[in-house]
Amino acid sequence: MGRLFWRILFGFLIGFALLAIGVGVGSRLYFDAHTPQGPLMRGPRADMEVTWIAELIRHGDRDLLAAIAPAWRERRPLPLIVNPEGEDILERPVPPDALAQARADQDIEGSGVQRVRTREGEDLLVFVPRGDRRPPPSARWNGRGPGDPVPVIFAVAAVLASLAISALLARNLSGRIRRLRGAFESLASGALNTRVASQMPGGDEIAQLGADFDRMAQRLEDLMGAQRRLLYDVSHELRSPLARLQVAIGLARQQPERTPQALERIELESTRLDALIGELLTLSRLESGNPLPTEDHLALIELLQTVADDARFEATASNKRVLLEGDLDQELIVRGHGELLHRAVDNVLRNALRHSPPGADVLLSLHCDADGMVKICIADRGPGVAESDLERMFEAFVHGEGSSGYGLGLAIARRAVEAHGGRITAANRPGGGLEVCMLMPLRREAPAV
Repeated sequence: MGRLFWRILFGFLIGFALLAIGVGVGSRLYFDAHTPQGPLMRGPRADMEVTWIAELIRHGDRDLLAAIAPAWRERRPLPLIVNPEGEDILERPVPPDALAQARADQDIEGSGVQRVRTREGEDLLVFVPRGDRRPPPSARWNGRGPGDPVPVIFAVAAVLASLAISALLARNLSGRIRRLRGAFESLASGALNTRVASQMPGGDEIAQLGADFDRMAQRLEDLMGAQRRLLYDVSHELRSPLARLQVAIGLARQQPERTPQALERIELESTRLDALIGELLTLSRLESGNPLPTEDHLALIELLQTVADDARFEATASNKRVLLEGDLDQELIVRGHGELLHRAVDNVLRNALRHSPPGADVLLSLHCDADGMVKICIADRGPGVAESDLERMFEAFVHGEGSSGYGLGLAIARRAVEAHGGRITAANRPGGGLEVCMLMPLRREAPAV
């Protein structure tokens, strides 16, 4: 057993001990507070008994008192009924101190003493002496005296039971924490497939901690897998242009007359490498959480118009059109990263143009709702995407069918939108085509990254 087990066990024991002491002290104070002081019994029950006997005397039912006295004595002694000579009319002994106190309190209301005049004109005192009461509950145990060993046996049994319960609880808690610690050690050693929630039933906080650990481990496994895939994909994407560069250099050396063509190829591949490395740096910066470009106050409509004008210039050559519609009459001034938003919309729009057939229209729309959310959608009439690939298409180096890019544009768009507190989704359009929507809050402050 570890130190945590003993700490929990002793904690439970100290708690039970303090509880027992509190109950004992409280019980003692309760009995002391409710035990009558002085020679007379007082309180609501004594008042009720005295009042009942007084009413019988007033109505002249002395014979009834004599008849019920023996039966009453078996359960509780009948209140004393004392004449002016200090004698009980039922010939019972009268404690002198109780009689003296009763005579002193006979005119005090609520004292447990009543003076009653009979029909014959005799004055009697009715009261309950304390010495006639049975022992209080604190002084007896099931009819036995306070020295009887039964309470001691029960006390020992209660202590042993509390010890057993405390040991079970401490063992359960410390055991689950040890399993959780072992899972952390396993994860730290590189076993990313470690899971622990199934070993922690119960639904309590420790079980929830196990579930959180599983989510963390799954996230780490996904991130490490994505990192390995990214490294592989980057190596693959860099290999092709580098190989073509080597071929062009070798061609220039072997055939000097073809040097101009080789230089053109070298320039082209260098441009492609520069573009690829630029996109990789942008994606890495978005995923690493490093500071992004300076925030700007952006006019969303002007930004979309700029992106649409640039896309129209390129779309004209393939007889395609870019249409801009929506809530264009509003003045939407927000604060954000203008370069990233421009690149996100531009990447999605160029992707839509690339997959649209000649003569098709690509629709760029902007809508703002009453909840302060802006929705930018780009819809095309291309071949669409398989339903199983709608989520994967936003991952790095995922190429669409017939795509000639590097598979980074949509990944950058998703990270840029998420950096502004939004999300990006894709869905196939009825009748063919794909619609990509970017939903973002109209922030008045810089988005947290």
